[in-house]
Amino acid sequence: MPPFLQKIIDKSPFLTKVYSILDLYGSRRLGRSAAAFAYYLMLSFFPLLICVASVIGRTRIDTAELLSVIREVIPQQVTETLVTFFGYIHDNYSQAMLWAGIILLLTAASGAFGTIMATMGDLYGEPRYKGLLHTAMCFLYSAVFLVMIYLSVIVVATGDWFIDLLDQWFHVGDVLASWTWLRFILLTGIIMLLLLLLYRSVTPVNRPALPVLPGAVVGGLAILVVSILFSTMISASARYTLVYGSLASLIILMLWLHLIGTIILLGGLVNMVYWQYHCEKNK
Repeated sequence: MPPFLQKIIDKSPFLTKVYSILDLYGSRRLGRSAAAFAYYLMLSFFPLLICVASVIGRTRIDTAELLSVIREVIPQQVTETLVTFFGYIHDNYSQAMLWAGIILLLTAASGAFGTIMATMGDLYGEPRYKGLLHTAMCFLYSAVFLVMIYLSVIVVATGDWFIDLLDQWFHVGDVLASWTWLRFILLTGIIMLLLLLLYRSVTPVNRPALPVLPGAVVGGLAILVVSILFSTMISASARYTLVYGSLASLIILMLWLHLIGTIILLGGLVNMVYWQYHCEKNK
C-alpha cells in the first residue's frame, strides 16, 4: 500500500477498522467460501423445483389460474413451457421424487451453511460444533434458514402485480399501496434476525460475550441494498425473450447469491474486529 494511503488510514479509527476487515477477508480467502455458499444454495434450487412440482401435481391447484398469476412476472415463452410441464407432473405424480427432492434440498442447503459455520469457526479460532453434532446442526439450521431465505426471495421479487391480485381478491389495495417499499423494510428485519441467529450459532463456547449485533445490522442493511438492485434487475430481465431473459435472470441470481455469501462473511468479520477493538480498549 502507498505510504500516503497508510497515513490516511492510520489517522482514522473507522478506516482502520474497515481496512482490517478487508485485509482479513483477502488474507483468509473468504471469497472462496462465499463462492461455495452460492454454489450450494444454487444447487438447492433444483431439488426445490422438484418439491414444488410434486406438491402441485398432488394438490388440486387450478393450473390455469396459477399460470395467469405468474404470467405477470415471467416471459410468455416460459409460461407456454410451464403449461406442458404442469400437465406432465399432474399425470405422472411420484411420491419418491418428492422425498428425493426434500433430501437433496436439505443436503445442498446444509453444505451451504456448513461452509459458513466452518469458515466462521476458522476465523474465531475454534468451531462451536464438531463431528456428528456439526453435521446435525448444519441440517437443522439449513431447514430453518431455507424457509426464511425463500420467503425473503418472495418478498423481494413481489411487485405491483401481487398487490393488484390481493386487491382483486380481498380489496386491500389501499392498505398495501406502500408495499413497494414496506417489503424491503420487512426483508431487512427478517435478514437481521437470521444473521443474529447465525452469528450466535457459530460463536465459540469459550467466547460467549462475542458481539453479534454489529455484524447483523451491517449485513442486514447491505443485503437490503443488494436485494433492491436484484429486484430491479429481475424485473427488467423479465421483459426480454425466453433465451436472453432466462440467461440474464440466472446470472443475476448467481451474482446475488455470491454477494449474499460475501456479506454474511463480512458481517462475521465486523463482529470479530468490533470485539477485538473493545478488548484492546478495556486493557
